[in-house]
Amino acid sequence: MNKTERNGWLNPISWKMLIGFFAFNAILISVFVVEGLNRPHVHTMAFRFEERQAGTFISALQLGLTSYTCLVIWLLNKTRPFLKSINFWLLSFCGFLYLTLDEWFMLHEGVDGALADLFRLFSERSGKLMFDGAVLVLFGLIALAVCWFSRKEILKHKQMLFFFVLGGLFFIGTIATDILKPDEVNIRATQFSIMLEESCKLFGVSYFFAGFLSVLFPLLSHCSRALTPKVSS
Repeated sequence: MNKTERNGWLNPISWKMLIGFFAFNAILISVFVVEGLNRPHVHTMAFRFEERQAGTFISALQLGLTSYTCLVIWLLNKTRPFLKSINFWLLSFCGFLYLTLDEWFMLHEGVDGALADLFRLFSERSGKLMFDGAVLVLFGLIALAVCWFSRKEILKHKQMLFFFVLGGLFFIGTIATDILKPDEVNIRATQFSIMLEESCKLFGVSYFFAGFLSVLFPLLSHCSRALTPKVSS
């Protein structure tokens, strides 16, 4: 580990990921908004952010890549039998794998609906689901619990911690915009809310992905050096 990695919150690679993911998402969101507004018979900025559209695909893809990254980190660090190797990296792999399936197959929306039916949590005025977003809060609490119990491992990687905090802030934005989403009667406000919610999700997922990449890259470099035969002088 070099001096920059040891003393700084962000090394050069992490800075590149911070700026690169921001630029990628900003351009992507801009393209989605412009394409939606200019799409014949649609003319809505939220079109590409709706379920099963391009925004959902990009989110699911990044979640899947994050899950795979966690698995690689776990395999590279695994030195003990499976039951004794259940740690932060393996739990993260399982969590992000579930989130990938959830994002594409809309699993938590079904849970929302079931809980709403069970507790009668619908607004009598608009019929809108009042429980919407609560399952996302539950996901966040589970993630916080895993991070708390794995804090010793996480604190070893300052770059990852930085990206986790940044991703967490965007995740809070996703929950807030989902819970505070206006009634569908106000079409423009609803479209803007959907666009904002999905944009926060894209940024959040990207920075969680960047956090795990900030651990994977040095680990791969270390493994490469360990496997490279030393040339005697």
